Amino acid sequence: MTNLVSALCESAATATDFGVTASEIAALENSVLLAGMAAGMELAQRVETHNARYAAEIAIRSHKDLGNAGLARLEGFANTESLLQGRSGA
Repeated sequence: MTNLVSALCESAATATDFGVTASEIAALENSVLLAGMAAGMELAQRVETHNARYAAEIAIRSHKDLGNAGLARLEGFANTESLLQGRSGA
């Protein structure tokens, strides 16, 4: 798990090295602007992979066969989807 978290942190650091505010981004040369966008896209992909892996494990631990002992039920949710939505604020 440390490798995944480290990769996420490294990607986030790289993406923000290119500029954070609108004025910083506006001042970038075209090649740096494109590189910054690529870094952000790589970060988004890594975050999606991270979230998918965790959601899959949460689904396993919340399987309906586990009944009230399932993770979603233990956390006060009816199923995996409602747990994930509740935790994400969606």
